[in-house]
Amino acid sequence: MTLSGSNIIEKLKSSFIETIKDSIYLLNVSNDEKEKYIFSKYQIVNTLNFDKQLLNNVKQLAVLENYPIDYEKYSQEDKNKHNEKIYSMSTKIKSEDVFTGHNILELAHQFYYEQHLLDSSNELYYKIVHNFWCHIGNVNYYSVDKNAMKNFFEIGFDLYLITNTMCPDITEAMDKTISAIKYFNLEHNKDYDIRNGSISLTENAENKIHNQLEELISKVGGRTILKLLFENEFQPKYNKQFELYMITKNKQLSLKSPQTPIPYNYIMKMCLKHLDKDFVPFLTPAIEHDYIKLIKDSMNFIDVLGIYSSNPMSETQMDSLGLIDFIADNTIFENLCIPNQYSKTFLNLILSKIYFPAYINNEKCPNLYKTSSFLKLISAVYSEKPCSILNIKKLAKQVRVKNSTIREFLDCFSIDLKDSNAGFENMFNSTTSSHKPLVKLNSQDYFFLSTQFSGYAFCNNIQDQLQSRQFSRDLGLNLEVFVKDILSKNNYSYKFGHYSPKDQENEGECDLILEDENRILFIELKNCGLPYEFENTDIVTILSCLGEGMLKAQKQILHHKLHLIKNNQKIMLYKDVNDEAPFSVLDNSNNKRIYSISICSSEYAFFTSGTIAKRLTENMPNMTFHAYDKNRENELRNLNKLSGQIRTLVEDYSQYKKDLSSDDLFFCTTFKTLQQFYYAIKLSNNISELIDYLVFDISIIFPFFDYYANLLSKINLEKSV
Repeated sequence: MTLSGSNIIEKLKSSFIETIKDSIYLLNVSNDEKEKYIFSKYQIVNTLNFDKQLLNNVKQLAVLENYPIDYEKYSQEDKNKHNEKIYSMSTKIKSEDVFTGHNILELAHQFYYEQHLLDSSNELYYKIVHNFWCHIGNVNYYSVDKNAMKNFFEIGFDLYLITNTMCPDITEAMDKTISAIKYFNLEHNKDYDIRNGSISLTENAENKIHNQLEELISKVGGRTILKLLFENEFQPKYNKQFELYMITKNKQLSLKSPQTPIPYNYIMKMCLKHLDKDFVPFLTPAIEHDYIKLIKDSMNFIDVLGIYSSNPMSETQMDSLGLIDFIADNTIFENLCIPNQYSKTFLNLILSKIYFPAYINNEKCPNLYKTSSFLKLISAVYSEKPCSILNIKKLAKQVRVKNSTIREFLDCFSIDLKDSNAGFENMFNSTTSSHKPLVKLNSQDYFFLSTQFSGYAFCNNIQDQLQSRQFSRDLGLNLEVFVKDILSKNNYSYKFGHYSPKDQENEGECDLILEDENRILFIELKNCGLPYEFENTDIVTILSCLGEGMLKAQKQILHHKLHLIKNNQKIMLYKDVNDEAPFSVLDNSNNKRIYSISICSSEYAFFTSGTIAKRLTENMPNMTFHAYDKNRENELRNLNKLSGQIRTLVEDYSQYKKDLSSDDLFFCTTFKTLQQFYYAIKLSNNISELIDYLVFDISIIFPFFDYYANLLSKINLEKSV
């Protein structure tokens, strides 16, 4: 699904071919004749500034520039004009009356795929169109009016006559996709479409590849494949500082030919569905052959899907119109390739400090959870090696707990072997493994994948059983206490509290404020995790949770910043709304740089990248979201309400700060998780270092797009200087 519309690329394609068909002969004439043609057509003296002059002509064809963010000049008249432009442009986009610079890149890709998969003679078309895109970029919007498009593509062709040597090679990703289609023998079948410059597999093709991969796993056995994954792939990536495997998106411009990522998460989900095969503890030639084929086939699957780019700049080019597609593609990629992980130390801490105090008095809580053995048993499981078999008698002897208690505990957190990921029949299906950390193999034995990949399922399981508004509220309160306790133990000072307790219109509450000599960090804490629907790419639910987790916090922080401006850069903080006198004051009279940080309780996949957090939040004021399924429209009501509130705050903010830009508001925006915050504290030596470790990825694009790997890169770089 793309937002550019199903007909736009075809319209552009036909217009382009029709426009240049009578001019192609010019490619074969001498340079002198080309210049003569250019001089007479555009009435220019020489070709030195030819491209600039033609680009000015392109600019005159643009419908609207720099859409949709423009916070400069916020008089009421300007705001009205700006909103009218946005409304007008939105209408034109929906009716396919305009196209973007990005659509030109899609057209180039369309020609390239057709050339190599459909044997079309499109190589020249690809070169001309891609060269044109290199000049015009993605910023402007152009009319699909027939005459306007003719002028547009004439300029593109004339640019190619003189400047066709600047076009860089960007075909590597497409070449991988083409090669993978041929690898799976799809090129002569109706198993894919070339649409909007990308490959779209049919459901039949996706299932065909899935079944091929699953047959290999079933043949070898899930436990055997998992053992090989841990030995060959995961263990070499283990990091002792974080107690995690460094499984990352490796995005580096310097890599000549970056390797396609292996879909580890996808393979593990299928392995947990096929644990019944006899385990083979040694490597035979037949097993090695099938394992290598599985890895190769799964990487080709990633290439066919076309959801991965090794270019770090690909994350920065997201605009409002491409936002949903961007989230969808990255959600699919993360679900296939990048499993969320948790360390043993962190899991033991949150269970004892956040979950245990919240459920101990819960009326739904089983008596087992309240026993002194409960946390001890979970901790014992966390200490097991990957792919362990938990035996009732051995575990009872190890922790000195009755067999019956052990059985009750293991049964509570396990699913029967026959039901383990039973419904996982394609990559969009949900699994049981995120809900249940253990698989019951027989009456005595239970399989545990690993602490990093399965440990958080204990927390999910507890929440599933005790689900209630009060329990969630208690978890949220305990989360705040947990964070403040860690800061206090490290002697890091912080502020928090209510402000304007007697002014209901401007009242607010700051969860946490950190300061050093140059910076202020407003931190909002949310007990909001990614939903189970994340793994089957349910965009409506994901957006709804993003609203609750990140955007609601950013709205609150915008309110804090606005309150600072309104009150001469000061906020009086009260421990309680009924207090008469403040116990703390936030003073920003020296104009420190203000950072906005949302922190959520669980890992949040690619959303925690500083680059992505900024791109998401800066697009919010000018967007509303709608579901294709009208029955689900109500699920996005709160998100749209938040977008409107952010828009109102932006407008209020602009009254106090003239010439406001999006960077003023959103450059210092980031989104982190509780575990990331915990390790930032653990690795820092003072408050300035802690702030650095929380915000460093806002201004620098690191290659891994993984907080932990990027933090290590930053620390190692600082040591080497």
